[in-house]
Amino acid sequence: MSMSVEYHELCVRLLRSETEEDVVSVLRDRRLWDDRSAWRPYGDISNNRGIVGNQQSSPVAALVEKLVNSIDAVLICECWRKGIDPAGADAPPTMQMAAERFLGIRDGRV
Repeated sequence: MSMSVEYHELCVRLLRSETEEDVVSVLRDRRLWDDRSAWRPYGDISNNRGIVGNQQSSPVAALVEKLVNSIDAVLICECWRKGIDPAGADAPPTMQMAAERFLGIRDGRV
């Protein structure tokens, strides 16, 4: 079996994992869980606990934060497209007002 097929299968098994225990089981099956040579620090930055720990405390909150950030990015882009400084006085003061003004979403209910 080629390496690319093995990596593909590993990725699929990890994607289908529904719990932390499932992920650990997949990694143990591949003898990766306890193999320190298979791991690198996140971002290749040693002592990065502050970066990693600065994330949301729950997976749901982390996902919601990503969605909110993506909507913010779209609204900021719309400001720039219309020649408005997002931090300026002409910019809508709230996300809801920006969503209504730029995207036509009634009451900004994204």
